Amino acid sequence: MIISHTHKFVFVCLPRTGTTAIRKELCEKYGGEPILYKHASYDVFLRQASAEEKNYKVIASSRNPLDRTVSLFFKYKSNHDGIQSQQIKEVGHKNWLQRSLISLANRLLANRASAVSGKDLSFQEFFKQFYQQPYSDWHAIYWDRYDYVIRFEKLSEDFLAALRAVGIEPLRDLPVVNKTKKEGKSFEEYYTPSIIPQAQRVFYHALKRYDYAFPDFWPSYRPSLKDNLSYHTTFQFRKLYWKYIR
Repeated sequence: MIISHTHKFVFVCLPRTGTTAIRKELCEKYGGEPILYKHASYDVFLRQASAEEKNYKVIASSRNPLDRTVSLFFKYKSNHDGIQSQQIKEVGHKNWLQRSLISLANRLLANRASAVSGKDLSFQEFFKQFYQQPYSDWHAIYWDRYDYVIRFEKLSEDFLAALRAVGIEPLRDLPVVNKTKKEGKSFEEYYTPSIIPQAQRVFYHALKRYDYAFPDFWPSYRPSLKDNLSYHTTFQFRKLYWKYIR
């Protein structure tokens, strides 16, 4: 996370949304300062922010969840930035239960990473095995609070617009750094017909929340009552974890 006391904003860095380039640029060119840890959520920030800082403008980043999932698969494949090590950071004072649950989550994520790294597991096999539940991430809690969202799909353009929104005149276009290695295909190509129905169930609500859409060539989809209930139930449990455990 990056904060600017001069321009009174914070930048919330969701993983795999181009935030390495943005963080670096904000610190090198625009007087930003790193606080907490790289992918700290806005909720973590609020726990330690002053009354004035809580009123700072919030800039966040986003990326199509379908694409983020493909990116994660390839990060696991290459152990990008040591992703197979501890993935969830502990910040602040944690009680025994919180530490235990964070440790459990880290073990589960490490198991998922090790299932991919150095093996011949395809993306389709990875998705079928590890994406059974509806997708959501901690952005969803404060999505309506964010003042400006930089979309990965328009990274440089949105970055410049975000700077101007907080009163900064950009000095240059955003450089590209820390790019994940893929196999030269668009993310849509990894969602073969065998996993499209599962992907629609998993991602429908997240895409709607973040204003993305399924590829045009996918079949039409409407969630069932069961799918809706599954999403809302799962999200409430995750929300409790994100707000009170992490």
